[in-house]
Amino acid sequence: MSVYFKSKEIYGLIIYHDDKYTGVYLDNELVKVPILKIKNPNNIPFSYNALSSLLDDELDTVGNFANVSIKSYQRPSLIVLNDFNKGEFYIPKENEKKLRKCLNTDTVEIKYRDNNSIIYTIYGKYIVDDNFEMYWESSESFRIDITFEIEKIFVDDLVRKVHHFMKNYDEMVHLVYDIKYDNDELFENPVWDCIIENLGQYKTMINRDWQYVDVSIIVDWYIYK
Repeated sequence: MSVYFKSKEIYGLIIYHDDKYTGVYLDNELVKVPILKIKNPNNIPFSYNALSSLLDDELDTVGNFANVSIKSYQRPSLIVLNDFNKGEFYIPKENEKKLRKCLNTDTVEIKYRDNNSIIYTIYGKYIVDDNFEMYWESSESFRIDITFEIEKIFVDDLVRKVHHFMKNYDEMVHLVYDIKYDNDELFENPVWDCIIENLGQYKTMINRDWQYVDVSIIVDWYIYK
């Protein structure tokens, strides 16, 4: 591993080993493994969870290179990154700034048709503040919490020919939660391109071969504030 990772490019990052080692136990046997360091010449987002999965794939090549068999369950123990641990991630200031800017939207329009008889048009804004939460909730799922503020809801009843704006706050919130329960993608779609452009396109941040972004839309209200 120390020879293979002397300087290895991984999707824009440079993974390298200089001279430090540590010991890990594999099947009750202490094994010396190199401590790998990270260079980020292109200043791109990366995370431990994504990077460790990419390095796990590289261990197949290491096994062939060293003519040894590395079992799949052993691989995670062999990956030791210097001062970088499970769940940690790095997002450049510029990416975070762009992400925050495009996640704070102007008024968007979300349409939902209920049993082909009623069309609901929901107007609202997506809002994140300086402390909005992003974190790995599991090894597969990177979560982003975004607030959706309801401004108004227009109801178009095609059967009874009734058209009106909803006025009751509780009814609006319950309606949005009911729609969202089975149709998360309706509320994710307006911000999806923003997330992919600034985070999801980087395999070093989210390995979309098996990892995904969990967009958690928190419903709030605006009309009576």
